[in-house]
Amino acid sequence: MNIPSGAVTLIGSGEFSAAMARMYRALLARLPAAPAAVFLDTPAGFELNADAIYFKAAEYFSKRLDLVLARASFKNKTRATALESADALNALRRADFIFAGPGSPSYAIRNWRATPVWETVRQRFENGAQLVFASAAAIATSAFALPVYEIYKAGDDLFWLDGLDLFAALDMRLAIVPHWNNSEGGTYDTRFCFMGETRFRELEKLLARDVVVLGLDEYTACIFDLSAQACRVMGAGKVTIRRDNQEWAYASGETFPFARLRPRAQARENVVTSVSAAAPNESAETTRYLMELTRALDETHEPNLKRDLLERAHDTLHELSAAWNHSAHTTPQENIAPYVETLIEIRKQLRDAKQFALADEIRARLAAMEIILEDDSAGTTWRKTE
Repeated sequence: MNIPSGAVTLIGSGEFSAAMARMYRALLARLPAAPAAVFLDTPAGFELNADAIYFKAAEYFSKRLDLVLARASFKNKTRATALESADALNALRRADFIFAGPGSPSYAIRNWRATPVWETVRQRFENGAQLVFASAAAIATSAFALPVYEIYKAGDDLFWLDGLDLFAALDMRLAIVPHWNNSEGGTYDTRFCFMGETRFRELEKLLARDVVVLGLDEYTACIFDLSAQACRVMGAGKVTIRRDNQEWAYASGETFPFARLRPRAQARENVVTSVSAAAPNESAETTRYLMELTRALDETHEPNLKRDLLERAHDTLHELSAAWNHSAHTTPQENIAPYVETLIEIRKQLRDAKQFALADEIRARLAAMEIILEDDSAGTTWRKTE
């Protein structure tokens, strides 16, 4: 593969949330007006709702980004007809922007490997297209890919798949892990893409020393900027790099050089020397809550909850999550005021929409951070406890 001139973005989750709209706008701003955008549906090709995933993506890009998202349908390489394959290839060859997302990493690898479809994606990358891979598709692009379904659902012994190794052209051998900070397990550990820490530590031992683990928090994107030879983090969480029992973490808005993802790179940043699961600090807990609230808003379909409120809540929570990473306890009150006041406004609108549980959770979380809300007939005020 030649050295590419395009760009690639990896997303940890929430690829169709309002929180990601700003990131997509930043990517699209680099392309010509009215770019040809294509959704490649292979990763979820085995699922009965594969078509619904495309329609959801198309609606998202149309409403939030004013962009027509065409479809390159290649659900299964052995069952695709000659016409279906030709149509998919034609769409990909014209594409300035290619998106692939949720599904199964192992299924995507099997159905892309050694096919004209994947070769065309790589060629478009070489020739300047923007590639965006979320969740399963992001894993599939690894040198060594995590077989999530096989381990988490089917109970297979721990192993790594040979991935599609897209980043070899950038002199990187990556094991890409989305859902890095997943908390869906509640009482049990589902971080590290549902593996949990104990299993993931064992999985890391199976990797060669020159493989770098790239962890993507949920609602977080890592943008590979080839012209700058650096990655930029956008979204609610962090991007984490692990190598040789060392860890580097980068928050939204931060950048790091490509050299950090190469095995021969020497670390210069402050290193987290222990990667064990310490008790999460309050800032991390708050970020986790904000992402959980974002997910809850994603899944809310109450008729009384207006779409514009959802969109505003998503976009605001995106910014708040990054801001809270710096901890309200050590930040001057005037600096956190805009964020607290925005949360107060969202809480009010949630209450007006009769979403009382979500509204009460905002109040409780702020109280846990020693930020007290006081309601009276004139409205809501807030103060920090001493």
